[in-house]
Amino acid sequence: MISIKVISETLAKKIEKNPIKVIALLFLFHMFVAVIFSLVAYSSIASNFHNGDGLWNFARDSTLYHTEAIHLVQMINESAWLEWWESYTYHYNVKLISLIYWVTGYNLPITFELINSLMWVISVVAIYASSRLLFQKSYLTHILTVLFLFQPSLLMSSTQLLRDPLLMTGICLLCYGWIDFIKNKISWKNILIIYSAFLLIFSMRSYLADIVLIILVLYFVWYLFMRKINLISALQNHLNK
Repeated sequence: MISIKVISETLAKKIEKNPIKVIALLFLFHMFVAVIFSLVAYSSIASNFHNGDGLWNFARDSTLYHTEAIHLVQMINESAWLEWWESYTYHYNVKLISLIYWVTGYNLPITFELINSLMWVISVVAIYASSRLLFQKSYLTHILTVLFLFQPSLLMSSTQLLRDPLLMTGICLLCYGWIDFIKNKISWKNILIIYSAFLLIFSMRSYLADIVLIILVLYFVWYLFMRKINLISALQNHLNK
């Protein structure tokens, strides 16, 4: 009987052998889920769970963001770019939604799947890469960590007009960038990833800036403290010789 460990190892090796194909399949999978949810949300199926216009009740903020985005599209059509930028100051996702509506010419929630699918796939890749750095040859762990992003509640919310998909991507990128920084030392790649992660996180949830700043300060204090201890220990060993 084939064990779970063998299956996970085989699957992980196939993923790493054909990364482009796997990423393409992830895109198609997410788009398929989003389209199915959208079709149901425009039908009479389970009508008490959605508004019949493509928006679900479990993601009520989507209704607000959709309304705000349509308003911003009107501003863009009037070339009122300054007013567009200054409106809904803390809803940067709405500005992104309005741009997608404007570019595609359709004020439909499903059009934002162009962004949501990209964010979800980036999250999956970042978490998988983080697991590889941390656990190396533990293929089962790689697969299990990625399954977190496939859980129904998270997958469903990632298809909606919410800030959560963008925030989740920021967190996943921050995890990968920080782990790569610790494991492989500083590089332009992990600095760019960490910076991009901060932009996503703080633009979606500005109040998290203080929390993240405190964590970073504590880490650097700990790092400097441990480095000082190691230097003192190395100096003592040198003097004892």
